[in-house]
Amino acid sequence: MSGLGFAAANLVLARQLSTPDFALVTLLMALLNVSIPLATAGMDGVVSRYTLDLGPPLLGRVLATSALVGLTTVAVGRAVYGLDALSIAILLPSIVAGGTTYLAAAHLRSRRRFVLSITLAQAATYLFLIAGMAVLFVPVRTPGFVLGV
Repeated sequence: MSGLGFAAANLVLARQLSTPDFALVTLLMALLNVSIPLATAGMDGVVSRYTLDLGPPLLGRVLATSALVGLTTVAVGRAVYGLDALSIAILLPSIVAGGTTYLAAAHLRSRRRFVLSITLAQAATYLFLIAGMAVLFVPVRTPGFVLGV
């Protein structure tokens, strides 16, 4: 279902945004889709397999690795793609939030709360669909608006 939502959002955005704006949204989504799974540095897999406490040490570790992956992604995005300040301001916290979301989803999986885990893991896709639909009704059509919804 999330793949369908992602495709629908892309189709709507391709129609509503200018070509450069759609290219930027697509680039940022690609960077997020590559970076967020790396942000936990494998701790989501450990948490999925074992019943671990999500206390401050584990959360701190994932926040640190997420921030490191985020900073690396931002540096690459700036150097290779010339990302502007707004794109960086959207990208960095999104990667950190995505890493912690993956950890929370893994924790729910380890507790056999699969529906909630999948919903949480796919939340970004659902938000992207909402943003895609929002451009149909809101006259502001910029990448910052789409990714900031």
